[in-house]
Amino acid sequence: FNSELKDIFLKYAQRMAKGFSSEDIQKVKNMRDVDKYCYYAAALVGGAIQETFLLRGYLTNRQYNELITPARRMGKALQLANNLRDLFEDSQNGLSRWPNQYVEPIMNAINENDETIRNDKIKKVYEDEFKYMAGYTVSAMLDAVEYLDKLPAGAPYSPKIFTSLGLLGYSVIVGRVVNKEFIGSRGNYCKPNIHDGLEILDLAGYIAKEGN
Repeated sequence: FNSELKDIFLKYAQRMAKGFSSEDIQKVKNMRDVDKYCYYAAALVGGAIQETFLLRGYLTNRQYNELITPARRMGKALQLANNLRDLFEDSQNGLSRWPNQYVEPIMNAINENDETIRNDKIKKVYEDEFKYMAGYTVSAMLDAVEYLDKLPAGAPYSPKIFTSLGLLGYSVIVGRVVNKEFIGSRGNYCKPNIHDGLEILDLAGYIAKEGN
């Protein structure tokens, strides 16, 4: 790393560390807290990446100013996708990245001993609590497309290509966890494989080409 790049990463690392040192950030009680968590976990990363792009000459000052807010939205979207995917693992580890009003009914449903009642409860929490979290995540991912639209595209290895890969990859994951089986299996889902990866690469290349 050169000194300027190092300074960028240190600046944002300090901001993230300061945020996560707060108990308010660690204890997610409502959706506003979810947004705060995503800001420190990933939106700041978006800011760091834009400063890096600016330093390396991928962006002009004008483009940087236009992209900084959409970049934070992109970071939030990807973090929400992580939160949704890791819902059960987080619960097992005592982590809270969604409000308890949504998590507790889901955990109660999967821990029901009677199979018939459990299936009924899973169906209900999927339609209510889980779909709300999924909808919030998908909405954020749609908002994140603004960042992709505004990123300048260059060939062959532009930031737009790699950003396309990230957003498309997470879209595949979200698409595969939004079903009742994800809840009933306590978080198991069909993980993307090499064939999905090749398809995503094709889509990323197409998006970057269309942006030129």
